[in-house]
Amino acid sequence: MRVGLSLTLGLALVAVGCQAPKHSSFSPFSAHLESIPGSAAQYLVLINTSGRDLHNFRYSAYLYSELIPHHPLARNRPFKQLLGSGPTLASGQAMRFRPFGKGIQDPIVQAVTRVQVVGHCDEGNFRQEWVNSESGELRPIEVSTKPH
Repeated sequence: MRVGLSLTLGLALVAVGCQAPKHSSFSPFSAHLESIPGSAAQYLVLINTSGRDLHNFRYSAYLYSELIPHHPLARNRPFKQLLGSGPTLASGQAMRFRPFGKGIQDPIVQAVTRVQVVGHCDEGNFRQEWVNSESGELRPIEVSTKPH
């Protein structure tokens, strides 16, 4: 009886827990780095450009810099992670990042060369990426939507 129960539970876990994540071409955000007057620091701003409200959203924004010396084993790691979540993000609304419990935005003092945003909402999963151009503009790059 125990063996049968263990096999049944094991098969249920495999069936539910081993499903591949669903990939999507849903790209709800545009991004830009906003300069702070009189400072070299910048702010990351994400704007909901999906054309619709996003519901129950949650995401992580990862900031990378190829200009910061890294240990060879930590080369592709972000230097900063920013989090965003909420019940609704209106179409056209901007997201600005503040440290928990603070009323001011979180400045970025390192040179940003790449931004990646990964998350989900009721409307779908998303993964977007931008590279910083020589002019300082974040330009979207194609992110593979195929499972690995």
